[in-house]
Amino acid sequence: MKAIISKCIFLMFIFVITSCATYSKNECTNFSWDKRGYSSAINGKRVDSGLLHYYKNCNDKYGVKPQDELFKQGYAEGLKVFCTPGYAEKFANRGGEYIGTCTPEQEKEFLKPYAKGVNQYYKNRVYDLEREIDRLEHEVSSLRSDKARLEHGLINCRSGGY
Repeated sequence: MKAIISKCIFLMFIFVITSCATYSKNECTNFSWDKRGYSSAINGKRVDSGLLHYYKNCNDKYGVKPQDELFKQGYAEGLKVFCTPGYAEKFANRGGEYIGTCTPEQEKEFLKPYAKGVNQYYKNRVYDLEREIDRLEHEVSSLRSDKARLEHGLINCRSGGY
């Protein structure tokens, strides 16, 4: 069971690393920076990593500097939503990883529903993986039957049985 969970976490890590977004110069120029900050916050990112992402993808590539203050204002608004008990559980249910972005006061109310959501997320993942294993075992069984049928046909063909 632990091996399955470890593999799932590893695959999620690989997916996140390989799915980095890039933007066009036009997108970078026309971004609503407050909305970008808000989005970073409600997705559980730190403000500095969110800004760094846009510096790499907009400033470094096209010379379009993110509007830090607007980004930070949007980020602050997003944290007001993110750091709530109701959002904590939903975030964890989606597989979100909490990295300490809430204040200590907010975190007291955040962590219990977050832990509940993490438990539910892992239960769902285990269930999904068990269903996938069952499906694959059925497929393997079916393929073995097909193989046996083909081998039987090959033997009959060689012996002139057709």
